[in-house]
Amino acid sequence: MTQPTAYDRQYDFQAFQTATPSDPLPAAQIAAEYNAIKLTIDELLANLALIQRDDTAIINNSIGFDQLKSEVSTGVNPATGWLTSTAYAIGDMVFDTLKLYRCLISHTSGTFATDLTAVKWLLVEDFTATANSAATTTYDNSTSGLAAVNVKTALDEIVVEKLNLTGGTMSGVIAMGTSKITGVGNGTALQDVAAISQLQNGIVGWADGAGTADAITSTYSPTITAEPEGMLLGLRAASANATTTPTFKVDGLTARTIVRENGVALAVGDIAGDGHDLLLRYDLANTQWLLLNPATIKLSAALDPNGKVIGWAKGADIASASPLVMTGTGNYHDVTGTTGFAAMTVAAGRLFVLQFDGALTLTHHATNLNLPGGANITTATGDHGVFYATGVNTVHCVQYTKADGTAVVAAASIVSRNYSEYTAVTGLTTAIVFDDTIPDIAEGTEVLTATITPSSTSNRVRIRATAAGSASGNLDVGIALFVDATAPALAARRGKILGAGGTDNLVLEHEYAPSTTSTLTFRLESRS
Repeated sequence: MTQPTAYDRQYDFQAFQTATPSDPLPAAQIAAEYNAIKLTIDELLANLALIQRDDTAIINNSIGFDQLKSEVSTGVNPATGWLTSTAYAIGDMVFDTLKLYRCLISHTSGTFATDLTAVKWLLVEDFTATANSAATTTYDNSTSGLAAVNVKTALDEIVVEKLNLTGGTMSGVIAMGTSKITGVGNGTALQDVAAISQLQNGIVGWADGAGTADAITSTYSPTITAEPEGMLLGLRAASANATTTPTFKVDGLTARTIVRENGVALAVGDIAGDGHDLLLRYDLANTQWLLLNPATIKLSAALDPNGKVIGWAKGADIASASPLVMTGTGNYHDVTGTTGFAAMTVAAGRLFVLQFDGALTLTHHATNLNLPGGANITTATGDHGVFYATGVNTVHCVQYTKADGTAVVAAASIVSRNYSEYTAVTGLTTAIVFDDTIPDIAEGTEVLTATITPSSTSNRVRIRATAAGSASGNLDVGIALFVDATAPALAARRGKILGAGGTDNLVLEHEYAPSTTSTLTFRLESRS
């Protein structure tokens, strides 16, 4: 809190009474005066509460070093031995013999006795008597093993003997601090301390494998006598596992099955062979060894490449056959030969690229071999295809690139074209209702027709019609497209002619999917 507000008199009551002795004192000025006095008193009491307890003593934790005068403040700087020709600041602490002093005046030391006489140092504590007392204090040495009978000689004896523990047994804890034990030999038993060299060289917990490919044994030093939960051991394999249930026997203990980290059985070859360094962790609950680094990796979740590139591997060439058999490793293969096929033998989920080294026919099949555009492909040397097995032996060609750069599926082209024109200038008086119903073929006046014959039901017929008109006044106009005699219109457009002599152009475009290869007649009707 800041300093209390100083009381400042608000009103000159003496002057008021002198001027108007018969009038009462003004109440508003009296209230203002008391309020000013109350403010100052309240702030004084609030400040006083910060330093005084209810029992009138100074409040706890209210005085610190900053509040003490320099001649009475206690130094907190670490004490050092006094040195001559040294700059000392107020508050510095020094020892001279067994006496602790505090610097009272900043100075550069000369002779300690001279500086002390000049009141540059204040004696804080004299430890001379304490030291002498410790030297002569006696204690009970009946259980200590020491010959000394006082503290000083006991400490001297400990220093001389340096706690010779040879042949003894430690029963307590030795706090080493930053110290260390040196000259440690290699441990040979489980209760021994291991030398750093043993850990650094990987001697502890590492051994060469013995036994057979599927019944592995090993000998460790120190000898392992139990398999606790989570025990980690290193082992260098001598050969690849030929079964899915290889076992591992440690130092003559029970042979345990080796499985993957998630408990799934190994695949043949998960132990790659001679020189494969295995990392094994013991699973006590299931009494089995978990192989943490199998030769083949099986993902249990989505793979995050962390911004890196996942490379593809070139596999062995595959001879063309029907079906084409996708075996071996790798995800890029050359297909040799000219035998066509309409199916593949492949595991589900496999993504791969095939380069064709010759001409053969890939036959489209909606399930077994789904090709772009649903059409067969005749390969040429250098063609590439990207394939994905959506299921076992169910393959989809997601991309196919021809070596000559041509498209696999030809782009759309115009098969045939027809044109019809209405040249007469005829006044149209057919009136229709412009509402939310589909125009009917009987509602307007037919102005032109055009015929076309699709060559395939996969063709698309595109119709574009334009119509221009004028009127002697405001008029709603429209055109509608029909096919053959079908009543509902395929499409329609509406326009508005404004005023006498006004004109409007209507444009109608429509794409029609024919369901037949017979001749179609498209009809354009106009209405107003």
